[in-house]
Amino acid sequence: MAYNTNENTNTVPSTEYNLHTHTYRCNHARGDVADYAEEALKNGLRLLGMSDHCPLPDDRWYYCMTYSEKDEYLAECMKQKRAFAERGLEIIKGFECDWSLDMKSYFADLREQCDYLVLALHQYTDSDGSLLDVFSTYKPSAKLIRRYAEQLVKGMETGTFLFCAHPDLFAASYTEWDAEAEAAAREIISGSVEYGIPLELNGNGWCRGKINTSRGPRAPYPTFDFWRIAAEYGAKAVINSDAHVPSRVAQGFADLKSKAEELGVELLSLDISGERPVLKG
Repeated sequence: MAYNTNENTNTVPSTEYNLHTHTYRCNHARGDVADYAEEALKNGLRLLGMSDHCPLPDDRWYYCMTYSEKDEYLAECMKQKRAFAERGLEIIKGFECDWSLDMKSYFADLREQCDYLVLALHQYTDSDGSLLDVFSTYKPSAKLIRRYAEQLVKGMETGTFLFCAHPDLFAASYTEWDAEAEAAAREIISGSVEYGIPLELNGNGWCRGKINTSRGPRAPYPTFDFWRIAAEYGAKAVINSDAHVPSRVAQGFADLKSKAEELGVELLSLDISGERPVLKG
């Protein structure tokens, strides 16, 4: 990995990188790598991580690029890495991967083709194998959000992923913070601590608009009931924009940094001195 080896630039502070960025290939975002890179420079970022939705060989997820686009995407990331290096922006390449046990070996192999992988869960399975969508408009049962937590932690166990994206995404449809929501949160957060996988404060969710709950309006995610528990456990965090439009490459950063400081959640810097990026306190 051809990182800048100047010792003064090897550590990138938490609000000077974004590791969660999408391109037009996922069919629900706009722009390509160069478009996000230009906006990253305008927003004072030093490092841009591209992490479009991971294609699978069977093309099962409708919100991902097709498997046939994978190599072209990786090549485009490398092309723009070279183009923007002299302008002071480091670009690294990765994928946001929906955890699925039958893809465990595939993800391990894919990690060797890129700089990092991001763990996520947008769709998951019930005990009978039926598919569940975390953005479903129905209120998921307590049983199902515990399935979400269980499967997310299974992904953490592998050690394949740099961090876990929007770990509180279940709160977008399970809108009331009750004992079951807290139990799911504690399972996810304790997994994060046990396996050393930082959790993401997600700027896209923060900027999506409010949803109504019995306790008043809030962002669909991140939900700070979750993050109060994260602070209690000493879980580590990153802030990313989850940008689907180039102009939003740093969305939510200021608000989420302030909230993390208020709650006492530690934000991690990115060490790029070695072969792979490493998140450090």
